[in-house]
This record gives sequence, structure tokens and C-alpha cells, in this order.
Amino acid sequence: MIKNFREEFTPVFLEIPRFNQERSIWSISFDTTNDKGHEIVVYFHDGEIDEVVIDG
Repeated sequence: MIKNFREEFTPVFLEIPRFNQERSIWSISFDTTNDKGHEIVVYFHDGEIDEVVIDG
């Protein structure tokens, strides 16, 4: 259970596409402080969350 997002997740990577692409697809990755070894990647398509992937 997430109690404090800012304390429990650290952003580690932000991928922003070029603005000349037809579709806007980007992602942001977070490391967790309470479950070491796991990374969460949130993918956005046209400004909406499309997929959340938990790795580790």
C-alpha cells in the first residue's frame, strides 16, 4: 500500500519524444524505496496512461 508517493518512489528516467511525431508516446520510470530491486515504468500515449510495468 502506498502511503506517501514522494517518499516511496524516486524518478530515475524520463523519455520524451520529439514533437514532430504523429503520436505522443513517452514514459517515466521510478525506483521504489520500500521494495528494492523493483522499477515501475509508466507509459503514456497521447497524454493518457496506457500501461504500467513493474520490473524486478
